Amino acid sequence: DSDALSLALVSISQPASEPWLTIQYDEYLHVTDGKIHIHHFENSADREEILTVSAGQTVLIRKGTRFRPVFPVGNTKYIPLCLPAFCPERCRREDDASDEGIRNVVDNLQSLHERPGNDNSNHSNSGSGSGKIDNAKYDDIRKIYHMCQKSLWEESASKSRAYFPPTFHKIGKFTHATAVPER
Repeated sequence: DSDALSLALVSISQPASEPWLTIQYDEYLHVTDGKIHIHHFENSADREEILTVSAGQTVLIRKGTRFRPVFPVGNTKYIPLCLPAFCPERCRREDDASDEGIRNVVDNLQSLHERPGNDNSNHSNSGSGSGKIDNAKYDDIRKIYHMCQKSLWEESASKSRAYFPPTFHKIGKFTHATAVPER
């Protein structure tokens, strides 16, 4: 199976925070709107530091890092890129079991990653008919494709502009892609 990376677009509608996390993957966090405060202990185990990552900025959080993301403003959007892919088992959360909001987040993450047919939950190669995708046949794929209208692509290329699909702003600055060229 291949879970080399995961990529998502996350929207935070109102100020919020996560519990302390220790991740078992490298995670790039690119903020597109709003800002994130990354609470961490850098040089001294007894002094908490805060790194502010604002819109247009990216931070790398290394595997094994203990940190706490805080979203001080609403309408914050960010793109997490995880290497290898995110899964709940690779993210140790110091949850407060008495906090219903945090329990809901944990339960939701677990259900998303256990849903049959969701290839994010497929950490083993399953035979056909199991409801899971067999990723083994895609192990050698090293490219990701975005299908687009040729005329729009050529127009952007001729003007040396970045290409964005017509739906990019309508669906929250998101682009659909696939590693399967025949799609």
